[in-house]
Amino acid sequence: MRKAKLVAYTRADLEAELEAIGKDLADGPEGDCPFAWEIEIGTELVDPNGYLILAGGSGQAAYLDAPRGVRMYFVANTAQDEACETTREARPKCPQHRHALGLAVSDDGEEAFWRCPDNADVQCPVGRYWAWRSAFS
Repeated sequence: MRKAKLVAYTRADLEAELEAIGKDLADGPEGDCPFAWEIEIGTELVDPNGYLILAGGSGQAAYLDAPRGVRMYFVANTAQDEACETTREARPKCPQHRHALGLAVSDDGEEAFWRCPDNADVQCPVGRYWAWRSAFS
């Protein structure tokens, strides 16, 4: 496994990642995330190197020193659980099987993917689901 590059990571970066994940979980490419996000900084629950992301009733730490794909994987996993529970639907849906896509991380940790649990060739980067879905055939 190659070592991931560490880059400066800010609250604005985190908010952009959350927005991208939320759009993937929306009901259509123009929809909104089905739940509200909260970001807590500097609480006793948060390591000094991270933020606590709250998605509905669930929480996930996002560590500043983790590679981007690893951060997105853990936050997307928590968000997907909340979206599926809130909507009682599989989100995001696999275009081949209609079940929820799973999550995976690239070997270098830089990118997270939505991936079909039955066919690893059916995957797209987290944050680009609707563009990929519209092009999927």
